[in-house]
Amino acid sequence: GLFAATKWQHLGGSKEQQVALMFCQPLTGRTHQIRVHMAEMGFPILGDRLYADRFRCPLFVSRTLLHSYFLKVGPVFCCAPLPVDMSHI
Repeated sequence: GLFAATKWQHLGGSKEQQVALMFCQPLTGRTHQIRVHMAEMGFPILGDRLYADRFRCPLFVSRTLLHSYFLKVGPVFCCAPLPVDMSHI
């Protein structure tokens, strides 16, 4: 595989909850980069059936809970609030 780097920070959650809110910033642009890095560190993304196949969580989610809060491409900057289904978790 090619080199990939992701900056990350734990924003909330606990071991008791078995869920954490993470801020991830990909420094390179590899396919599935955040999903792969989180799973390799033992923190798979909820609902990720490709990279977190052995992870079991008491929460049922119908999709991968990965959300881009903000995105900047050149001079264009976009921001999107957390979806309702994710904010409940």
